[in-house]
Amino acid sequence: NNIVLDNSDSGKKEEVKQGEEKVIGNNSAEKNNAPIADGIYENMQYGYKINIPENFIINKNGPAQDQDSLIRIFPKTDKPFMFSVYVSNSKFKNIDSWLIDYKQNLSKINSYEGIEIDTPSITSKERININGITAIKIVLNNMPFSNYLIVFIKDNLLYEFLYNGFLTDQEELDIAGKQVKNKNDLTQEYKLKHRQELDKIFDSMIFTK
Repeated sequence: NNIVLDNSDSGKKEEVKQGEEKVIGNNSAEKNNAPIADGIYENMQYGYKINIPENFIINKNGPAQDQDSLIRIFPKTDKPFMFSVYVSNSKFKNIDSWLIDYKQNLSKINSYEGIEIDTPSITSKERININGITAIKIVLNNMPFSNYLIVFIKDNLLYEFLYNGFLTDQEELDIAGKQVKNKNDLTQEYKLKHRQELDKIFDSMIFTK
């Protein structure tokens, strides 16, 4: 299970470590590439289409028996992925129950890889509507490998759109030469840009079944 993309009752350190494994996994943008036609990716297994930004590619990273359950979206010029879409069976009937459980799991985290960290927190949340379904957008602080989540439940499936907080190599270079305050400001500016990119991917979602 993965504290970022799922919810479990495992121990604090294990939760974060498993989350890293799920989110990082195989970071190669060359394996299991998924086709994009005219800027659109269609997930036949789970019945949805999304628009993929120009200069991004997709690969499938779910388990061997269910690769379509997790897709990762990579900038073509960078190895690490930035966004993911994860679909899993939901143990929750509605998004409110999911959020209560998610907050409880966040509150248990106080270490990562054996190093103490401040407990992650939700800095903002917003309810939105997608095709008559309530979704929630969450900005996270201090959560390893997770900066922004958009989550909803449909037909007993939990859909999770994630921006992991990574920046492109060029953005990292831009930041490297700045003073500390400017580094922080520019980092937040780039992260906001990528959250907006994930918003566009999410907003483009069309269900096909």
